[in-house]
Amino acid sequence: MDKQLKKLKKQFEADIPTSFTEKDKEAVFEKIKNREIKQPKKVFPLFPKVLTSFVVASIVLIVVITINNNPSDFSNSMNDATDTAEKNEMSSLAREEVEMEDKRNDTLIMEESEEEANESNDLDLAQESQESNQIETTIEPSDELMNIYTSYKASLDDNLLQGLDPIDVFKLYYHAQIQGDQEVQYALYLQGEKYGTPDKEAYFNDRNLYENNMEDLKEFYGQLKQLTLFTEVQFATNEEEYALINFEIEDKDWPSSFRLIKDPDTNVWKVQWMPLQ
Repeated sequence: MDKQLKKLKKQFEADIPTSFTEKDKEAVFEKIKNREIKQPKKVFPLFPKVLTSFVVASIVLIVVITINNNPSDFSNSMNDATDTAEKNEMSSLAREEVEMEDKRNDTLIMEESEEEANESNDLDLAQESQESNQIETTIEPSDELMNIYTSYKASLDDNLLQGLDPIDVFKLYYHAQIQGDQEVQYALYLQGEKYGTPDKEAYFNDRNLYENNMEDLKEFYGQLKQLTLFTEVQFATNEEEYALINFEIEDKDWPSSFRLIKDPDTNVWKVQWMPLQ
């Protein structure tokens, strides 16, 4: 740097006119010197960059050390996350299946309810289309009916029931029940799985199907014996002929209707399974 300045100074002194004073030379030389001095370069501090790099490296190192020291914990954490996701997915699928099953059940219930309602409506319409017949009588069989009962008990021949009205079969049924004649009582039911009646073996093997609380039965029969007016209603629906024996008793806890159905093969009135309503 100094050598360059000296060289420039000599060149300057050689080139300037001799008429310049010594003071002028010094002024010009000073200007040249100021122009030739280069501006210092900007220096940026390195400390922030070094600090940032150190912090990042420290974090990475801590993570690596943690994983190396506890690989099972890291693995378990990943497995737990996977298990949780799978359980959530399975739970979602299970909820969807339950909702679909509930919808199917609701549909079946609605269909069954509609069928029952339609059957009930058919019976109601059939009953409305028939005139009821009021009968003045008692629950106790007449002498003529008792003769039929005796013969029927001996043979269980349904032909003996030909020509009997529903009210007559109603009387025979309760007479057999109060007498404890289980064979006669069962024979008076219309037989067949179609009508809900169990077969004879199943019936007599299950005492609950035919044995009654005798005290309750006698009380109910006593209520019926006090009646002198019954209403008989006959109607047909679904190619079946039905009959209802309606009555009113003071104790409203007792049923007030007894159902019979005509046997399509013999054309005689028989008792429908579970007749009381």
